[in-house]
This record gives sequence, structure tokens and C-alpha cells, in this order.
Amino acid sequence: MNKLHMSLALSLGFGALAFWHGAAQAQGGQCGDRTDIVTQLHDRYGEARVGAGLTRGQMLELFASATTGSWTLLVSAPDGRSCLVASGNGWTDTAARPTTPGV
Repeated sequence: MNKLHMSLALSLGFGALAFWHGAAQAQGGQCGDRTDIVTQLHDRYGEARVGAGLTRGQMLELFASATTGSWTLLVSAPDGRSCLVASGNGWTDTAARPTTPGV
């Protein structure tokens, strides 16, 4: 995938993330206590946190399992409540990290 396609894919992904985040909060959908959710991700799917970042005062967390290939994206609030943003299969961890900022 060339740099333009990668940038476009990331932009679309973050746009979808914003949509899903808003939808999850509005519906009160798949949300609950962060500790309970993280325990379930570990026990049911063998997932562990592989990345995190801050967005609008909340923690965006990515959990994945190299064994099962499953992954889950959560948004966690400071009050300990987390909401499922997206999940799927086919996770592959990449050893190489971008060396150019913003790419």
C-alpha cells in the first residue's frame, strides 16, 4: 500500500471511529465497567492491550490477540466506563513503525 492509500485509509478509519464513538455513547450500547470488559477480553479472546492514546479527555485503547487474531477497540472515560467502538478478526502485529511523522 503506498503512502497516499495509507493516509486515506487512516483518515477514513479515524472518521469511522468518530462516528462509532458518537453512536456508542448515544445508544448507551456496548458499554460497561472498564475492568470487567478488559477481564472479558482477556478471558474470552486472549486479548491484551497493545496500544492506547488520548482523545477528547478519554483513552482510546486497542486490545488484540496474536494467537486468535481477534481485536477490540475501546474508548475509556476517566470514570472507569468503557464503550466498544469496533472489533474484528485477522489482527497482525507489525514490527516496523513509521519513521516519517504523520505517515
